[in-house]
Amino acid sequence: MTARGGFALAALLGVVLLAPPAWSRTADEFYREGVAARQEGRFAAAIDLLEEALRLQPDNADIHLQLGYARLAKGDLAAAEESFSRTLEIAPGYADARLGLAHVAFRRGDSGSARRLVAETLRVQPENAEARALSRRIDAAETEPGLDHWRFDAASERSELSGGRRHWTDSAVNLSYRIDRATTAAARLRVAERRGLTDVQIEARLDRRVAEGLSIYGAIAVTPDTDFLARTAFSAGGSWRALSERAGWGPLNLLLDVRYEIYPGARIWTAFPGVEYRLAQGLFGVSARWVHAEDDGSAVADGYIGRLDIAPEERLGGFVGYADAPEISQGVLTDTKTLFGGLTWRVDESLTLRFNLAREERVAFDRNTVGIGFTTRF
Repeated sequence: MTARGGFALAALLGVVLLAPPAWSRTADEFYREGVAARQEGRFAAAIDLLEEALRLQPDNADIHLQLGYARLAKGDLAAAEESFSRTLEIAPGYADARLGLAHVAFRRGDSGSARRLVAETLRVQPENAEARALSRRIDAAETEPGLDHWRFDAASERSELSGGRRHWTDSAVNLSYRIDRATTAAARLRVAERRGLTDVQIEARLDRRVAEGLSIYGAIAVTPDTDFLARTAFSAGGSWRALSERAGWGPLNLLLDVRYEIYPGARIWTAFPGVEYRLAQGLFGVSARWVHAEDDGSAVADGYIGRLDIAPEERLGGFVGYADAPEISQGVLTDTKTLFGGLTWRVDESLTLRFNLAREERVAFDRNTVGIGFTTRF
C-alpha cells in the first residue's frame, strides 16, 4: 500500500470511529432533528426520525405530538389521529394535540367536530393564533360557494305492461340537508300505484363520510297501510375508495348495500356488493354489482347489474346498462331481465334534469318504463 493510500484509509477509519453510531444517539437528538425536518417540509424524514425517538421514549407526549403533525402533513389522517389521541392520553391538557385532532376532523370534512375541538382549545388558550386561523377556515368552508346545504329531488315513472294489464306508476320526492361536509340527512316520500292500488312509503336516511374515501349510510322506510310495498325496510351500506385516481385513471371504489324488507307475508334480505371505476380522466364510469336475495321461505335468487356512464361530470351525460337480477314484487322474488338507459342535463350549477327508459322482461309479462326527474340545490 502506498503512503497516500495508507493516509486515506486512516482518515476513513478516523471518521468512522469519531462518528457516533446510530444506536448511541439519544431520543432528544432524534426529536430535535425530526422537528427540524418537519419545519423544513421533509415530512417523510421527520416521521422516520420521530419514530426513532418514540422507540426510545414511547411515553413522551411531545414526540407523539410532533409525529402527529408530520403525519398530518403527509395526509395520513388515521395515523395522525392516533398520534394526537395518544398525546392526550399521556397529557390530557395538551391543547396543541386537541388542535391537531381539529385539523384531522376538518380535513375529513367533519366541520362540527373540528369546530368543537377548536372551541375547547381556545377556552384554554384564547390567544392561540393557529386555533383562530382554523376557526376562520371552518367558517369560510361552511359559507363558501358550492356548499349547498339543501338538495331536492323529484322523479316519476310510468310503466306499460303487456297483455292488456293496467299501467304502473312510481313517483318520489327527496329532501336532503347537508349538516356539514361529512354528514347528510334526508327524508323521502314515495307514491306507487299497482293495479289500481296505491302505497305511500316514507323513508329517513343518514349518510356519513367517516374517513378519506370511506362513506357509510343507514336508512329506514315504512309503509303505513301497505298493499304491495314492504311494510318496513332497513337499508345500510357504503363505499370505500380502494385505489385513488392516477394519471387520469380511477378512482376504484368498492361498494356494498344490504336491505332487509318485511312484507305482510314474507321477509326478504338482499345484498348488492359491487365495484365502480372511472377511466379516461372521468369521461367514462363502469360499475358492476352482484345481487343476492333470500326470503324466509328458503327461496334464493342471484343476478347481476352492469352499467356504463358516459361523461358523468359533464353538462350533458348519459348511461346505459343491463340487469339480469331478481326483483321483489309483492313480497315475492321475481326473475327479471332489464335493458335501461338515460340522459342527464346539467342546466346550471343548481339544476339537473334527467330522462330514462327501460325494457324489462318477466315470465308473466313485459314492462316498458319511461321516467323523468330533476335535482335542484340551494
